[in-house]
Amino acid sequence: DDVVPHDKLAVQHLLAVIDADDSIDLAGGIYPRKVTMEPIVAKDNGAKTGVWWGWRDGHAEQVYMTGTGFLIIRMASLAKIPVTDGRYFEVGDRTTDDFFFADWCAASKLKWYAAGNVVCDQIDLDGRLHQVEKAIPDFGEDGNDDGIPVEELFPGAEVIGVEETECKTD
Repeated sequence: DDVVPHDKLAVQHLLAVIDADDSIDLAGGIYPRKVTMEPIVAKDNGAKTGVWWGWRDGHAEQVYMTGTGFLIIRMASLAKIPVTDGRYFEVGDRTTDDFFFADWCAASKLKWYAAGNVVCDQIDLDGRLHQVEKAIPDFGEDGNDDGIPVEELFPGAEVIGVEETECKTD
């Protein structure tokens, strides 16, 4: 897989985050999962299966993790991660090596930042393009067409709890 940033200065943006504060250990860009295209970024450990959308303000903010495909790590910080058990990353249905690595970093008290101004696409081995912008669901509640219809985003899923309403003016 390839992770391709939108901005040709994306690496410099990540470096600027790390250079701004010596206590920051990691800085990651925002890119999508391949299946649902939702961004791989979690604000806290409890959000392992959820998405933190606060990155959309374009600022750098401390998070639990981002995807590891477009990540800068302070070299001195790697020594703080005690990898002594010889295991490889464990993955599950919704967790990836990204989350496993984040658990190691959290246990080592490392500070991880998401750079909201570094947005990337992901291209899988079959050449399919995955764009994080397409993960913003449009539930039709505000009348704007600023996202992908939820039925298209999750084919075959049943949409419940969203009633069609008719706009009336007084």
